[in-house]
Amino acid sequence: MALADRGLGWQGGVESLAGDVLMLMTALCGAVYAVLAPRALARYDALTVTTYAMVLGTLLLLPAAVVEGLVGVLPQLDRQTVALLVFLGVFGGALGFFLWTFALSRLTPTQVAVYINLNPLVAMVLAAALLAERLTIVFAAGFGAVLLGVLLVNWPKRTQAAPADRSR
Repeated sequence: MALADRGLGWQGGVESLAGDVLMLMTALCGAVYAVLAPRALARYDALTVTTYAMVLGTLLLLPAAVVEGLVGVLPQLDRQTVALLVFLGVFGGALGFFLWTFALSRLTPTQVAVYINLNPLVAMVLAAALLAERLTIVFAAGFGAVLLGVLLVNWPKRTQAAPADRSR
């Protein structure tokens, strides 16, 4: 539904394909984390697991950032840019990742994974409220479908009632 709103079609190019592959890898990494994190959460609390995951992720990405020119860009950052980066890192990154990990300590990976679908919905609603973005009928249909999916995955399961004793 999200793609249909902008029109389906191959705008192609190697960059587009690379972006698609990176998005797929991101989803795969998230799935692996969701499956493996509960093992770590059996031993450590959510804050500790989140901290280790973020430090390891940073260390793994640091060489690529250095190759891309991180060292040369750092001195050029002004205070406003640094404040925005800290805001995004703390609230958009660390807090969101901690809440994801905390949820994994309480729910199944399937139940937690379905909530990731709310992220673009919240972003669109905030964009409409703060940036005057236009919400479309397709968005409303997608919003309803995502909410329905979240509800269905987390709907309490019925338990089978024991058969009544009819011998009395």
